[in-house]
Amino acid sequence: MMFNYACAGRSAKTILLAFQNVNRREYLSRVLSRDGYRILCADGPLSLIESLNDYCVDLLISEVNLSGISMEDFLPFLRQRHFTIKVIIAVEDYSPKLELTLRPYKILYMMRLPVSENLLKSVVARGLEIGKESYAYLHR
Repeated sequence: MMFNYACAGRSAKTILLAFQNVNRREYLSRVLSRDGYRILCADGPLSLIESLNDYCVDLLISEVNLSGISMEDFLPFLRQRHFTIKVIIAVEDYSPKLELTLRPYKILYMMRLPVSENLLKSVVARGLEIGKESYAYLHR
C-alpha cells in the first residue's frame, strides 16, 4: 500500500474523474468543482495510473469500462497500491452481477448514468465523510 505524506493537511478533497467522454468529464467536473473539490481528469488507463501516483486522490469516479481496461481488472491493482482511495463506478446499464463482482474491492457506490446533479453531490459528500478505514457501501 502506498501513502503519499504530502497528502496530510490538505483542505480540499481531490476527486479523479476517469471517463473517455469529454462532455461527461466536463459536466462532472463543473458540478463538483462548485463545491470546492479539486478535480483531476483521466481519459484512459495511462493517465489514470499517472494521476493516482502523482496526486493525493481521495475519490475516484470512473466509468466501468475505460478505454482498454475494465474496473473489474483495475480494482485489484488499485486496492493493492492505494487502499484508502474511495471509488464510485459509473454505469449506463446497471447489473446486479457486476455490483456483486466489484463489491469486494470496496466500491462506495454504483452510479447509473446519466446522473442528476443532486444525486452526484449527495453521493460524493457522503462518500468523502466516511472514514479512511470504513468503506460502508452507500445504498441507494
